[in-house]
Amino acid sequence: MSDNWSAYRDYWDNHARAVGAEQAVTGLGNEYEQVIGDVLRKVAPHGVHRVLDIGCGAGRTYPVVKGIWPDCNYYGVDVSIEMIAYCTKKFPDAAFAATNSTTLLSPSDYMDLVICHSVFTHIFPDDVMEYLNEIKRVLTVIGRASISIHTDTEMNWHGSINRMNYRPDYFEGMLEDAGLKIYNRIPGNQLVYGVGK
Repeated sequence: MSDNWSAYRDYWDNHARAVGAEQAVTGLGNEYEQVIGDVLRKVAPHGVHRVLDIGCGAGRTYPVVKGIWPDCNYYGVDVSIEMIAYCTKKFPDAAFAATNSTTLLSPSDYMDLVICHSVFTHIFPDDVMEYLNEIKRVLTVIGRASISIHTDTEMNWHGSINRMNYRPDYFEGMLEDAGLKIYNRIPGNQLVYGVGK
């Protein structure tokens, strides 16, 4: 595990306290539900029963997931204690947990769909690689992950916790190194990859 976790947590806890949990994650604005719903439908395998939302933030993806797969079990994890407290209060019927590492689940838990939107846009490559390896581990045989990145850089990667950019070919090499196969590339506000084993 890297030494960056306290910096990640401090950044997002401070941001959530400063502007409120809901305002801290306002990407895509009012179009969020429609855009994310369309992306998840394109990426997800047939028959989604268990969903893991990495970097769940204020829980905006939870109602989208339950609208598409009402009977699924949803698990949201985030580095921010403030965000998890907000989600737990707003969505008491879902399971949320704060995490301080890339270990996402117990060794016996597996997911049909892993959502990782706007997470790698705020963490450094070594931690991204750990996440990718963990995503590979928790996916079922037919499972898929929906992963987004920002791409505005000429370098392999560039930026800070506030905004990290990855060159697509560099990131695709990371996916390959983790043993993940690309099934979809969905351009938009961020480039979204649908990946699986």
